[in-house]
Amino acid sequence: MKTLSAVKEKRLLEPGIENVHRESLEWLRTISFWKEESMFYTDFINNSMFQNIALNDKRDVADLINLILGDRLNKIEKDIRQHEKKLIELIKESSSDVEYRHQHKLLGNDFSDFEKQMAICKKSVFELFKLVNFKNTSEVINIINNRRSVRKYKKESVEKKHLEQIINAGRMAPSAMNKQPWKFYVLNDSEKIRSYSTEISKVAENILHLSLKSLHKEEDPIFHGAPTVIFITAEEGNEWAPLDIGMCSQNIMLAAKSFGYDSCPIGLAKAIEKTSVYKELQIPETEKIILAIALGHGNENPPVHPRLTNNIVYFN
Repeated sequence: MKTLSAVKEKRLLEPGIENVHRESLEWLRTISFWKEESMFYTDFINNSMFQNIALNDKRDVADLINLILGDRLNKIEKDIRQHEKKLIELIKESSSDVEYRHQHKLLGNDFSDFEKQMAICKKSVFELFKLVNFKNTSEVINIINNRRSVRKYKKESVEKKHLEQIINAGRMAPSAMNKQPWKFYVLNDSEKIRSYSTEISKVAENILHLSLKSLHKEEDPIFHGAPTVIFITAEEGNEWAPLDIGMCSQNIMLAAKSFGYDSCPIGLAKAIEKTSVYKELQIPETEKIILAIALGHGNENPPVHPRLTNNIVYFN
């Protein structure tokens, strides 16, 4: 005579249920792999090879990975494990397996849907991968080719540790007789930046004798909503200073791009010297603003403008 437990086991673990059980275990193994895969994707998109990809592109992919592989992955794993516990209860209690099979079918649908989302996730990472320039060029060349003058910014601030390294890159620029004429006045107050922008736009027309009425329609017509502005000055009377600061500024903008920030050189910013707010910058009378640089996380992807290629003269 067979024992009751043997009868239960024979009835519940018939081939169909065994297959269901194996399928649940296979789901759990796949989920374990997906978790490792998600860690790889996260590390992958933070790799230095992506440093020249627009920050918002990387964030879109990172957000997608977090959405798909975060709480949703943990939830479906939890549901499957609870589902497996119910199987043990069925065996012990000799209960009907109808509800169990129904739940398994629903879990199967969830798993299939999740698998489709995983495919989307993989595709997004692959698309990001395709944006990387794999031509035989150095990182510096890639940064140069990817830098744009950006005129729309997000509110996110520039990290101080990055800002210090960006300015240090500016200090490494060459200068006539190594005088290093530059001095940096860094403004991180968004409200002041906007107010200074308004004041500059008011006096810009008179200084440049141009029609700039369209500027007055923007909330921040000069600095374009950038969270950081760097005013670069030099002592009056140094005829080489504008050239030196031009090279210094290019270093700054390229260094910013290497950290994932965007920038824009603002020549019109020097008009702040004609405003009533200029004194707030506490710039000595012996110095003059040569250029300003707007800096932050860009909120646009300007296209590459065509470059002239017929402007080289060779002497062999």
